[in-house]
Amino acid sequence: MKELLSAVMPDLEAVPDRHLRVIRRAREIRRRRVVAGAAAVVLLALGAVALPRWISSGEAKEPFAAVGASAPCPRTQAQPGRAGDGLLAPRGATSATLCAHQRGEPIGSEREFVVRGTVGNDADAVVDALDSLPAAKPGDNCFLSGRPQYLLVLDYPDRAATVVVEVHQGCGRLLNGKVVRAGDVEDPLNAFAEVFREQGGEIAPPPWKW
Repeated sequence: MKELLSAVMPDLEAVPDRHLRVIRRAREIRRRRVVAGAAAVVLLALGAVALPRWISSGEAKEPFAAVGASAPCPRTQAQPGRAGDGLLAPRGATSATLCAHQRGEPIGSEREFVVRGTVGNDADAVVDALDSLPAAKPGDNCFLSGRPQYLLVLDYPDRAATVVVEVHQGCGRLLNGKVVRAGDVEDPLNAFAEVFREQGGEIAPPPWKW
């Protein structure tokens, strides 16, 4: 019976330990940001005039505020049906590009995105962070879903297989036009920033403010 089940349902591809470490670090970055913020609130409530150095050193900073190209994002819309089987993106990505929306856009205008950074090696660490989030509950919609703050553009050996994942911070949603994941949507962003730093990218150390 075990052999029959194995033939029908093969084991899933294992996630490399290095990518698991990136995901764990991304979640730890989020946890540290929450702890630092809570400590600052407590000290302010006690009437502290100057925060201790350990709080200021842990203050979250926008990671790509002073870096990144001004080139337009490769894609500005999620491509439906590119990543099936319940995955936001398949493994095997050759690069991952982070795009951020242009701040200060007029209300109602089409949202434009610019490139903030690209990673080549270990792009699958970003993919693993995306697919580690749980699926959104059916019918759990959000009126903010049309205004993503970030795009993660994943390229593959077949250039026609580019996957665009929208990051909706207001809704806590990640979507590619077909599959929707929910939860701590900053985890994939932190994973991207971790890989970007490992590859020599010059950004502020974590925790990060997205």
